[in-house]
Amino acid sequence: PRPLRKRRLEPRQLHPSRAPRLANRPVLSRSGTRGMAPAGAAAAAASEVDVEGGLGQLAAALQQLAPTLAPSAAPGPSIGAASRAIVGQLYQASEKELQELEAGCPQECGICKGARSGAAAWALDWDINTAKRRMAPKRCMLLCSQCSSLRNLPGLIERITMQQVSTDGKDDAAISESLRHFLSMNGHDAADAHFLQDAISVAHAMMVVYKELRLQLVQGPPLPELFGAAPSAKKGAAPSAKKGAAPSAKKGAAPSASKKGAALQPKSAAASSAPTEAAARGAPKGVVKKGKKKKGAGA
Repeated sequence: PRPLRKRRLEPRQLHPSRAPRLANRPVLSRSGTRGMAPAGAAAAAASEVDVEGGLGQLAAALQQLAPTLAPSAAPGPSIGAASRAIVGQLYQASEKELQELEAGCPQECGICKGARSGAAAWALDWDINTAKRRMAPKRCMLLCSQCSSLRNLPGLIERITMQQVSTDGKDDAAISESLRHFLSMNGHDAADAHFLQDAISVAHAMMVVYKELRLQLVQGPPLPELFGAAPSAKKGAAPSAKKGAAPSAKKGAAPSASKKGAALQPKSAAASSAPTEAAARGAPKGVVKKGKKKKGAGA
């Protein structure tokens, strides 16, 4: 038998399954730098675009699971003393100013409107801009113990893990109370008990993505507005003073006193007043007085 000759395959005759691998390999450009093939560049661009879309889908899912009270997915400190320290650092506020702001807040929970027992827990809502890689505090609330424990995602995960591992059952009552509070605040019933675990999973996925973005902390609204002060008090007073006083002075007083009053005078009054003014200006004082006396005597 004749020996078999090894057939040399041309690049165009390669198997189609190897084509994507070759397309995604780094290639050497004319300038000598290594770059990605067009298919790899398109895939990288598509992955960057999908980050914002994926976060939007996760946020919509979390809104459906927990529309009122949900675990915080922000990567920064969102509950407790750490959030208070972040507010003081960002706004360079002293401890006295923070205490005054806390004293001015209502003595009720910012979410469930229940009475706050013990020390108030600071909770921050963050405004996250993925395009600029920034996160700024949007709102600061004072919460009760139940709402603060459900907002604290790392602490909530640790509590549930310890409750499942422990055998004495010490944490069962606390977890059950948190579950009932979560269901009542979000309008669910006992059949939807698994919604808490689903909300924790979705919030944790969002937190992981946010941590990979390495967001920068920046200031948000002014400090009084961060605690719920109405911003319309300052913005509403200035327009009312400008719009109310200025038009009335221009439209009401100025035209009637200078232009409209002189234009509406009758011709007879103007003609009768002209000789008397001329006589008063040109004639001596004595003549004017004598004329008045003669008129009085003649009358």
